[in-house]
Amino acid sequence: MKGTLAVLAVFALGAVVALESEWNQAARDHILDVHNEYRRNEGGCQINKLEYDMELEAQAKKWAEGCVFEHEMIKGRGENLAFSTYEHPENIMISDSAQGWFDEKNDFTRGQHGCQRSCHYTQLVWDTTEKVGCYSTRCPSLGKTSASNAWYFVCFYTPMGNTIGQEPYALSCETPCRNGQTEEDGLCVGEVIVPCVDDNEKCAGWAGRGQCDSNPDYMGRYCRKSCKICESGDEPETEEGSEEGGESEGESETGGSEEGGSEEGAETGGSTEEGAETGEGAEPAVCKDDNAHCMGWAASDQCTINPLYMLANCRKSCKVCEGGEEAGECDNKDERCEQWASTEQCTKNPGYMLNHCRKACNKC
Repeated sequence: MKGTLAVLAVFALGAVVALESEWNQAARDHILDVHNEYRRNEGGCQINKLEYDMELEAQAKKWAEGCVFEHEMIKGRGENLAFSTYEHPENIMISDSAQGWFDEKNDFTRGQHGCQRSCHYTQLVWDTTEKVGCYSTRCPSLGKTSASNAWYFVCFYTPMGNTIGQEPYALSCETPCRNGQTEEDGLCVGEVIVPCVDDNEKCAGWAGRGQCDSNPDYMGRYCRKSCKICESGDEPETEEGSEEGGESEGESETGGSEEGGSEEGAETGGSTEEGAETGEGAEPAVCKDDNAHCMGWAASDQCTINPLYMLANCRKSCKVCEGGEEAGECDNKDERCEQWASTEQCTKNPGYMLNHCRKACNKC
């Protein structure tokens, strides 16, 4: 019987009633084995062994039964989707889907900005992800596709991977696993013991300015002692008059904006470990964006979501300064830009349009 297999990195709409699912304990065990086998064979270090999570499965079940081939995009949760019109046994369908995700490794290059065309692969092997929960069902029709009687497969992950500016895993480490963990058949198990210290000398100053509440993602990770998340540890050195800061760690989204008509998809703003500091108190003389995508990222609220990168590299678009010129040429990168702009895509899909259709959107 002929059929199709497809994976998705974002978008769609629809509403149909799912048929009865064949998801059971054997399927749970298989998806966990498949995931950990791929992770184990990567040859990296400090990669967590995934555990199966029933709460994530419940979330995946609710989403899958809506028969909508798009990402739910819940903050802090990773998502991989696939569908197929084949009618093979469940374990084969799971294996084929995971293989499709993993095969995106062919499009991955270490050091690239964001996961781009390989977001399923990077989430599959992301080192700090700890839990996975999945569900599959048959949909009489699947929204935003032409598929009928489609097997729809949804996997959710926590913590999510695909943080822009970070690699999915390290190739070499001082120790095989993080502090507090032990190695089990090439993967890491156990709870990580995080030292109760500040990783930035400016943490105390930021905490005093309320950044523990304003930017909990960043501060909770890098300023644990100053935010009183833990007790004990060495007292970190601080500087008098330290800069305000404490930016939140970035999270990446996958692209694939079909509404905007892009095959490549719109990237989200990036983040780097160095943070959004501009130096020792001195601001750049020119108010500018260092990346041509800054305007689109800012329109997608990345100045708030990913300030660690955005406030350092997209100063003009994030309005932390005035004057200067926008980065990039004033042009349309797709011949369909004018058509998309006429259907209000500049406001409906700014993440893509303001990056690739600046002229059509009158943004230059």
